[in-house]
Amino acid sequence: MALATLATIFQIGFSLRFLDLPRLMPRTTWVLRIIQWANMAWLLVLLVLREHSYNWWYIGGNALLLLGVPLMLVIAVAAWRKGAPYAGYYLLGWTPMLVFAAALAANTLGLQDAEWAERGLALTAVLESAVLALALSQHAANRHRILLLARQSVERDPLTGALNAQVLEQMLEAWSSPGSLNVNTYGLLLVDLDGFGEVNARYGRAVGDALLQQALARMRGVLRPDDTIARIDGDCFGIVSECERVECELLARRIADTFAQRPFRIDSHEIVMSVSIGLAMSQRGEQVAALFERVRVALRSAASAGRNAISVAQNSGRDVAVILHSE
Repeated sequence: MALATLATIFQIGFSLRFLDLPRLMPRTTWVLRIIQWANMAWLLVLLVLREHSYNWWYIGGNALLLLGVPLMLVIAVAAWRKGAPYAGYYLLGWTPMLVFAAALAANTLGLQDAEWAERGLALTAVLESAVLALALSQHAANRHRILLLARQSVERDPLTGALNAQVLEQMLEAWSSPGSLNVNTYGLLLVDLDGFGEVNARYGRAVGDALLQQALARMRGVLRPDDTIARIDGDCFGIVSECERVECELLARRIADTFAQRPFRIDSHEIVMSVSIGLAMSQRGEQVAALFERVRVALRSAASAGRNAISVAQNSGRDVAVILHSE
């Protein structure tokens, strides 16, 4: 029983990270941490009292086990429905171990005869943990390769210093490779400066170049450290953000707002700018070219809606994009 309690403590800690619960389900995270600490405290009771607790300690241990096992399965399903990248792998990998734990608790309480559960629990937990740890290590190695590609790339836009379109496409190809387990959810945003040609015509090329540099700096100010931005061509920038659709939509709104809130000041000129933004969310198994096609459809829809507009592509490249925000 002590072994099962110890396995539950580690399993909850592993689950919090594996299912990305602090980000997706923060309130549920606190519930699991309370259960984890309760298991730790109960195990400490056994270590302190030893033989004085043998007659009654297992009752509380089984109660915590029977509470934690079904709760973890329910939470894993909820995380899967919310788009947790590894929830499916978690359910596949940890379900056998959780079944063993539940059977052990039922056997101890006399609810069923399952003496085999105690013998198989520890081995199952080790094997399942190894499988999932291997999956995470492969993902981490691939992410490290992607970050190195971004940081060490010499193929940058000479004007702004941002990554260029080719490097961004290479990163997306690496992101969707088998090494990433093809389960990452990310958004691709195309940000186009409204009326940039008019700025060049009115103020000159030098002012236009300075505007592009300041626009990049302003967008970087609202991006997360892990987000990637590149200059696609002309006055169009591409952004990749690993997050769910709602978070990507909020990012697009923040980018639009940072342009709308204050003008740019360049060589005594005060220039009011807005942006049109297209957003497309990644889909499992989708080619990078198809993702770019969908986001370009969204950008064209945003541009046709007028200045300061945001459009989100649907699942098919030919679906009509939905306007989220316009002025």
